Amino acid sequence: MTDSELIDRIFAAAHAETGKDFDDAKWICGVVLLADVLLNIEEPDEREKKINGLWREIRDALSGIPKIMETGKLN
Repeated sequence: MTDSELIDRIFAAAHAETGKDFDDAKWICGVVLLADVLLNIEEPDEREKKINGLWREIRDALSGIPKIMETGKLN
């Protein structure tokens, strides 16, 4: 299973299980996955570093969405 297929399965499961609008289900699923990743970082300093860099990661990801939508690939 590819990374994209795994992500699609997670979002589809969130949508099916909650019965919420698909966009709402994706938002909830994304927040839960992010929280789980952050909670599993054992070093408090490392967790803080990740949280502080999160806005950059989100901004960078958002800037690539139009290209992905147009071409189906980021690169």
